[in-house]
Amino acid sequence: MPLSLSPDNTAYIDSIIKRPTVIAKKHRPTSYELLGQRIQIEIAAASRREKRQVHLKPEDGDSPDDWDRLIDEISENENENVDVTRTDEGWLVSWVPVEV
Repeated sequence: MPLSLSPDNTAYIDSIIKRPTVIAKKHRPTSYELLGQRIQIEIAAASRREKRQVHLKPEDGDSPDDWDRLIDEISENENENVDVTRTDEGWLVSWVPVEV
């Protein structure tokens, strides 16, 4: 059904057109956040959950500072159920499930 342009509708349409459009700025993930997302996906993989370990390897273009921060945060975790071991290619992270 086409919109009729009666005087009443015209004012309404004008008010819509003249409203300032607010465009929310999307948060662009930092390289560290992208790395964290990638690692979460790796850890969440069923085969890794079953083995309770994941071998984390930096990819080309990854920031060494991001990796240092990530590994520090995992290692400094007060949870004694997580172990981080340096390997030639990256880090082996293993864990024991926490009993509830």
